[in-house]
Amino acid sequence: MNSQQAGSTVATVSSFHWVLATVVGSTAGASAGGALITAWLEPFNVVTSPVDAVAIAVPRTSAALGVWGAGMGIMQSLILRRHLVGVRWWPLATLAGWAFAGALSGVLPFTADVTGRGIDVGPLGFVAVGAATVLAIGFVSGVLQWLILRRQVDRSGVWVWTNTGGIALAVVFAAVILCLMSAAVWFQSEDFPSAQSWGVAGAAIGVAYGVVSSPVLIKLLRPIPAAGRIAGTT
Repeated sequence: MNSQQAGSTVATVSSFHWVLATVVGSTAGASAGGALITAWLEPFNVVTSPVDAVAIAVPRTSAALGVWGAGMGIMQSLILRRHLVGVRWWPLATLAGWAFAGALSGVLPFTADVTGRGIDVGPLGFVAVGAATVLAIGFVSGVLQWLILRRQVDRSGVWVWTNTGGIALAVVFAAVILCLMSAAVWFQSEDFPSAQSWGVAGAAIGVAYGVVSSPVLIKLLRPIPAAGRIAGTT
């Protein structure tokens, strides 16, 4: 029996609560992740060897993004616990997807123009690695969350693409916010990364992602009326 068949007495997910939980979790997780990635290996020397760059970047970035994802996943699970079986796996699925993306980011050693580590191919390398990381966050965490949804809601595969697109749009929104704040001299170059800059990014991503994903989530988890269930069985 899936969650949609559990009965119409189960309330649907509130869009406001989903967005609020996502914002709180993303902000807290991002702030903690930003503090972690700043403190872990600072200061660091310029590294030109791709192997050395990977050894430095993979654990650092994977752990920081994993913490960010965990914060978001934990708060979202509090909203989903009345609607899904096995929701305790939701934070782990989210953490794993974000951590995998962080590891992928570290494995691609083309960010020397910005980070001082790896192969210098100019700003384009940093942008390309960033785009791959963002898509990996959305797709991998979406697939892992789909494993929880697939036996409980109809058309659960839609969630993978909602998650991927939602994260991508949210990151673009956060980038615009950070650029505006930097132009207003609220952030300096040395503030990237930091708990403060990541916290702002986390809040922006939480808002944008929560708003984009909530209509799809609500539709997926909406209980089927009794008449519809009876008609579906005849």
